[in-house]
Amino acid sequence: MLNSLCVGCILLTVMEFQIKHTWDSLPLHHKPIKIRFSPGDGGLLMQVNAPFFNDPPAPAGPPGEAFGGLWNYE
Repeated sequence: MLNSLCVGCILLTVMEFQIKHTWDSLPLHHKPIKIRFSPGDGGLLMQVNAPFFNDPPAPAGPPGEAFGGLWNYE
């Protein structure tokens, strides 16, 4: 969905997306994830509506290094 509004000749656009499939094209087993981008005060506002699975926290690791198995954590 795309909505636009012109204020002072600056185009302000709202963009909404949904994720309905996993990385390997399988359908999700929960409601789609909704992501919305819109103008915010002095920047971009990003809103995410998604389930919380309460996965365990990721173990500590050095910044900037590869993190194997990152997909196992939220």
